[in-house]
Formats: sequence, C-alpha cells, structure tokens
Amino acid sequence: MNEPLFSVIILCYRRFEYLYSAIDSLLRQDYPNIEIVVSDDGSEVFPKEQIEAYIRQYKGPNITRTIVRQQPQNSGTVRHLNDAVQACSGAYIALLPADDNFYDEHVLTSYAQGFAQAPENCCIEMAQTGMYDENLETLDEYYLKPWVQAAMEQTETDSSALYAYMIRLGACLPSPSTCFKREFFDKFGKFDEDYALVEDYPAHVRLAKEGWVLHYANFVAIKHRHGGISHGQSGTLSRSKKLYAEDSIRMIDEIMLKNLDALPPEDRALTARRRERERDWVAFTMARLEGNRRRMAALALRHPAYSLTTVLNLLGGRLRPAWRPVSLAAAFFWLFSDTVARMFETLTGWPAVYLSNVLMVVTVCVSILWACCAVILLSQKLLGHIRRFPTETLRIG
Repeated sequence: MNEPLFSVIILCYRRFEYLYSAIDSLLRQDYPNIEIVVSDDGSEVFPKEQIEAYIRQYKGPNITRTIVRQQPQNSGTVRHLNDAVQACSGAYIALLPADDNFYDEHVLTSYAQGFAQAPENCCIEMAQTGMYDENLETLDEYYLKPWVQAAMEQTETDSSALYAYMIRLGACLPSPSTCFKREFFDKFGKFDEDYALVEDYPAHVRLAKEGWVLHYANFVAIKHRHGGISHGQSGTLSRSKKLYAEDSIRMIDEIMLKNLDALPPEDRALTARRRERERDWVAFTMARLEGNRRRMAALALRHPAYSLTTVLNLLGGRLRPAWRPVSLAAAFFWLFSDTVARMFETLTGWPAVYLSNVLMVVTVCVSILWACCAVILLSQKLLGHIRRFPTETLRIG
C-alpha cells in the first residue's frame, strides 16, 4: 500500500441522528488508505462503543486506522478541531461535519489527485460544496460562486482579489469541502481559539492576507445539510447561538471593519455600512431571543430603512396567503351589499337601511384591510426588484 494515509475528522456534539450517515459516506470512499477520527466535544451521553462497533462491522480493508475520541469537556468547535487535528496521523487531513455527507465515493481520491496537480508549495485545497435540504435529496445551490473561485485560482501569483472578497463578502469559501496537507498545520499553527465556534473565516482571511496558495479542485466534495449552528436555527436561545453571535460580532469588528483598506476607496463606506448593519442585526436577533424589547427597539431605530424593509418582508410572507380571500371578500361586499340588504328586508320585513349600514361598515373595514395588504405586498415586490439592480444602484438607498 503506497498511498499516503488520509485522515478524515468527523466532529460531533450531542446530536447524533446524522452521524452514521456521515460515517457511511466515508466508509464508501475508494481511497485505499484511510484513518477515521470521530471526535465528540464533551457530550453528556456519547455512544463511543456503538460507533466503534458500527465501523468495525461495515468498514472495508481500506480503513486502516480508527480513532473514536471525546473531549474531556465541551470546549467549542475551534479548540475541539485543533485537538482532533493533533490526534490525526495522516499525510492528508479532511474535515467532515457530522450532519454532512461526502458527495460520492471518489472524494478522497479526487483530493489526492488535486494535490498532485497543485503547485508544490500548496498545502490546502478546496472543492465545491452542494447546499442541500435536510434530507440531502434536493440541491438548493452551490456555495462557491464563480468570481470567488476565480480569485482563489489566482492565489498562486496574487491573493489580493481573494482578500478583498473576504472583507467585502465575509465567509465566501467552501469550508466543508476543505482538505489539508499535514505540513499546513506545522506552518500555519492552530485555528484561532479567540473564537469559540467559527474556525474558518478568521483562518481564510489570514490565508489570503499572507498570500498562501489555495488550490481549487474542480469537483463537488460535500453534500451540506441545511441545519446546524449557522443554518436553520430555531427561535430559542441556546449557549451555541450565543457563542456564534459573539463570534460573528467579533469577526465584523476585528476583521471586516479593521481591514477596509483592502477594498477600493469607493467601496469602503458602503461595505462599512453593510457590516455595521449586519452586526446590529445579529445583536437584534439575540435581543429578540432574549425577549429584550428595549434593546430591540434601540437597534431597530439605528437602521430605520433596513428595519422597515425587514418588517415588510415578514408581513408580506404572512399576508400573501390571505391576499386572495381578502380580495374576494372585498369584491363581494362592494358588489352585493345592497342585494343582501334588500333580501334581508324581503325575508324579515325589517328596513333594509339597518343591515345596509352594518354591511357598509364591514365593507369599509374589509376594504381598508385589502388596501393595507396591497400596499405591503406591492412594497415588498418593489424591494425585490431593487435588490436585483446592480450594486451601484443600491447606493441610492
């Protein structure tokens, strides 16, 4: 067996419903020399023996080493990942989140072939990430955009374009589809443990700023499941969400806003406004989950136009299903109120004017409701068209 050992780290914490699916996608790999490292971040209940037994039962001869480990206590994603890397023995190291899957059985082989085609001084490569639904059945989009891919492919000679994208766009590289040579960590060191849950964006900014060569391997490596810390969160506050929000605010303040000089002068003010608005939106979300209405109001008043846009979008989403029945009700009352009043008079002998007055009040109320729905939905549609304009047009707002 001449192929270098390939270590794959699967990080998990508490939720294990998708872990075995991730393991299955690793066991199907056709690379001939694989080390599996399943690492848990201090869950109260961790089925270590069951995981080891599952891998023993279904592994092939290409699985040459297995490590199932657990942190002594919950330490956060960044420190957990740093410790898991130290447990690896492979010449190549790839990361597989416990709720994702490898795209097909050739991913590790494709990574190895990609490094063979990369410049000799390249220690890190990335492939495409497919963003899927919760069942990994429906592809929503591909994460890496063509312009970011082009900037990444230029890093052999110049990383300035990628660095500018990192500051302007934030996290834009396909972190789940990343593979490292072992010597990367010898040169780079550990991921920044000043952050609790976000290891990728601070590292990517440093790579671009320092001029590291990033190789793009042109294949889809990961099926990324909608969910987790940064996707699909529910409306409740948890320690993970709090830490993620704190990491997000720190990245905006300490990385994005402090490195605006990477952008052309005409883009700096606009990017700063967007990042400040994003920071306040994270703080607003946390205040909402905490039930801090005073804090929510203060943050909303700092960005009245953006707050109004957000409210219109929320209202539009709720009013759209009611638009048709409200329209039909308004039309009915305007067209048939007098007819209903006369029929009432014929059947009961009561003067039609009594019911006519009641129906007029109802007609006015339904019409006002219809008008409000129309204004909100039309405003939301107009805002949607504005967002499709070129970026320069948004300066008007």
